[in-house]
Amino acid sequence: MSSQSLGDERIRSLLAALLGAAEPFRIEVIPSHLYVCRKVMQGAEAFLLKIALASGPGEDLLRGVEAQRLAQARGARVAEVVAVSGGASASEHAFVLQRWVPGMTGTKALKTASPGELISIARSLGRNIALIHGALRERELDDRIQELRRGGWRAQCARRLAARAQACQNTGGLAAELGGTLARRCSRLIEECLEEVGIGLVHWDLHMDNVVIADAELAAVLDFDRAELGDPLVDFVKVDATLLMEHPAGLPPFLEAYSAVHPLGPSWDRRIFLYQGIEYLSALSQLHFFPDEAERYLRLTRRWLANERHRWQGLASA
Repeated sequence: MSSQSLGDERIRSLLAALLGAAEPFRIEVIPSHLYVCRKVMQGAEAFLLKIALASGPGEDLLRGVEAQRLAQARGARVAEVVAVSGGASASEHAFVLQRWVPGMTGTKALKTASPGELISIARSLGRNIALIHGALRERELDDRIQELRRGGWRAQCARRLAARAQACQNTGGLAAELGGTLARRCSRLIEECLEEVGIGLVHWDLHMDNVVIADAELAAVLDFDRAELGDPLVDFVKVDATLLMEHPAGLPPFLEAYSAVHPLGPSWDRRIFLYQGIEYLSALSQLHFFPDEAERYLRLTRRWLANERHRWQGLASA
């Protein structure tokens, strides 16, 4: 698809080529800041079409598709990819067509979930995240994984921490004040708790708007575009911020289901605590852009500074 042809007529032509034109399409716009997204209905079937806004190779989208397929092969619940194109030339837009997953976002489902449904959601989410994190087990001897285990992951965390701490200092005010304290504590944690880190597939954006819930069960994890190698426990940060912090009854079943499938590893609670600190640093430097989120992230930051990692301790074996 060329850079001059992201209109609906061209999209219809693309869909006809992918799905056939025996039955008419119904197309619904899905809001997105990163892609041109359309829900496509043809007869009894429904699909999601994602087209990269920028032309060219579409590395993020292709990386996401690869991660999605690896997770699916491991048994995780993800959307089925029907077709994908990486953008064959500088004027072409990468796209992916996948089957639509019926249900509602995790955020919406949690608003009406009963206590029993919350437990079911947390348990199914924990199991499926563990399956995603274990999707690279057959590649454990790959050079990149070995490099991260030998110290590359610690160095990557240190670079990420330094960049976010500097952003807080540049922002000034409360961000600089709280950010300095967070950064110092995170620096100590990097030295103390990253000796033995299991490297796996990290989603990197696992919040409750990126999961689909149906019948109080996880139906699919979505949007793997940021997926890459790293310590899988990074994904616990956004799960905690958007699910477990507000619904603490979900924490024990989540950890029980997760650890039954994938090991948490040494110092796992301190590693989560570290990754939370780095994430909150990032948020502090951008609160002025997102005033609606400011109060929530300030609350999370202050709870972190109050050393709340004890919430995780004693709930699962390493």
